[in-house]
Amino acid sequence: MNHPSLETLAAWVEGLDDEAQAERDALDLHLLECGACSAQAGRLQQLVATLRSALPPVLTEARRGALEANYGRLPATHVAPGQTGVLSLSDAEAVGVWVMHCDLAGVSRVDVEAYGEHGQRVMALADVPFDRERGEVLLACQLHYRAVPNARRLRATLRAVGAEPRQLGEYFLDHVFENP
Repeated sequence: MNHPSLETLAAWVEGLDDEAQAERDALDLHLLECGACSAQAGRLQQLVATLRSALPPVLTEARRGALEANYGRLPATHVAPGQTGVLSLSDAEAVGVWVMHCDLAGVSRVDVEAYGEHGQRVMALADVPFDRERGEVLLACQLHYRAVPNARRLRATLRAVGAEPRQLGEYFLDHVFENP
């Protein structure tokens, strides 16, 4: 058997191939015998697992509910404009949520920016989901963010964008990562 294409390996990893059983058996045998293709398939499997576990940086309430249905109640820190909040994450609680409150009446689009301890921009997200009725923007935080330089103390800014742009709030988000 020749080396399979990346598309063939991806289909094999995802179980999406519609090839005949004999062709799947030949691919399985090739992967057992070819270290390079086996390693590539392994990398694809890791990538798929990482993508499945990744969270968008800003959550909808529905996405938060789905996460809590799978993982139990997520630690959440509520913070109002101008306030400082602390969110602790650990191996046992690797995902948490910043609940940033503000007046979202009449707002049709919200942008988020976050700056690190030394003023460098860590992220800029345009047109994020928000809950107008609750006055909330849900920012997800994950334990693996502990590797991001200068991210233990963030200053996040929410801005309404559109006909009447305005700052909705500035938030000081302190992270405590156990087992750094």
